[in-house]
Amino acid sequence: MTMSAFEAPAITGAALGAADRTVHAWGPAALRAHWSDPALARALARHSNQYDAPWRAGPGEPRCWTLDVGCVKRERGEVVAPTGGFLTTVHLDVRRAAPGIVESRGRRGTMLRIDEPAQAASLAVPPWRDRPDVIEEAEQQLTLLSARAWALAGWTPVHGATVVHPRLDRCAVLCAPSGSGKTTLTFSLLRRGWRTLGDDKLLARRAPGGVEARAVARRMHLDPAASRWLAEAGDIRRFPTYSPWTDKRHVDLEGVWPGRLVTSAVVCLVVRVRREAEGAGLRWAPLELAQRIDVLGRQVAIPGEAAAARPLVATIGAMGAAARGLDLSVGPDAFGDSAGVDRFSDALMAELSEDRA
Repeated sequence: MTMSAFEAPAITGAALGAADRTVHAWGPAALRAHWSDPALARALARHSNQYDAPWRAGPGEPRCWTLDVGCVKRERGEVVAPTGGFLTTVHLDVRRAAPGIVESRGRRGTMLRIDEPAQAASLAVPPWRDRPDVIEEAEQQLTLLSARAWALAGWTPVHGATVVHPRLDRCAVLCAPSGSGKTTLTFSLLRRGWRTLGDDKLLARRAPGGVEARAVARRMHLDPAASRWLAEAGDIRRFPTYSPWTDKRHVDLEGVWPGRLVTSAVVCLVVRVRREAEGAGLRWAPLELAQRIDVLGRQVAIPGEAAAARPLVATIGAMGAAARGLDLSVGPDAFGDSAGVDRFSDALMAELSEDRA
């Protein structure tokens, strides 16, 4: 079976009951999904429902997409390593199959076809019960679909946390690989009066007043180990698990700190967060322009296709140029040092203060 021959199983609305259809708000996009297997819909529900932050719609928003999801029988040995040229991730290889058509094959056998002009997609999932790796890969396919939907709506998805000034609509973007402590840092600042757009993903676009960042999710992903530093969150293990392959939990931000989730802010600071095996507390230094653009580029999935990459790169460049930067080193027990976190909070406040805008 070749990528060019891929077609997801045909699924028609007439063949589906109401329980087989789901509608999801994805910020500037809206997704209407049709499922041939309602159990698969439930298995992916936490992922497909996560983009639930309030969205102030602009002209032409939301862009409404349809998704048909079907199950296919496929032997494990059938799946070969693909060679996609549009985008390559840990799980997926993605290529432009034809003008307006993007196809993605996963190493576990999932296959996604995106028809960009029609704002429609189809996803084929191989036998998945008792296969959390297949569900994980299907989630990655949904992440790809959301990223393309957002990009086509004029937004750049950035993998990063944000902290927003307590009184001003200016934010710092915290950039780091997963597991580097940006969520714990975000919560540590929230308890000191800061606000946030979220801890994992934001959407950005150039605007007359700078680069605007918008929230897409209400919930944050927090490791239960952080309970020792964040007493007000209580036992973090009481929250639902984020996924079968991590111990992180979906924490209801508004339930812990009401009013701390905001929907938009202007990006004025880029912070590179680096976990260190040695050293004490939090230490920071200035981050130069080239470093800011480099770290932002690592937080965005940039296609190899010039036309698709150009608007994303332009947003990254504008963000790096308009913002100042800090390089933050996080020691092993940094969040146990309350005075150290206080000092960093004061430093952020100074960077985002009105007289330095």
